Amino acid sequence: MNLTQQELETIEELAGLFYTPKQIAIILEIDPEMFETQIRSEIGNIYKAYYKGYYEADIELRKSITQSALSGSSPAQTMLRDIQKQSRISE
Repeated sequence: MNLTQQELETIEELAGLFYTPKQIAIILEIDPEMFETQIRSEIGNIYKAYYKGYYEADIELRKSITQSALSGSSPAQTMLRDIQKQSRISE
C-alpha cells in the first residue's frame, strides 16, 4: 500500500487523537482491512506513522496526568498509579 507523505502525516495526526485504525482508514477512504494489516505487520511507513502519532500523544497525556497528580488531583493520582502498575516489569 503506497500512501503519500500527506496521507502518512494524516495517519500520524489522527492516531495522536486516538482514532482507531478502522476510523483512520475510513477517513482516508482506504481499505480498513488492508490498513490494519499494514499496522500489524510492524514494518513500513504506515506502521511507523500510526505508532509515532499514538505514542507522542500518549507521552503528552501522561505528562499532563503526572502534572495534575503532582498538583494534588486524586483522580490523576489514581490514573498515574494504574499507568505505573501497567508499565512495570514483573519482579
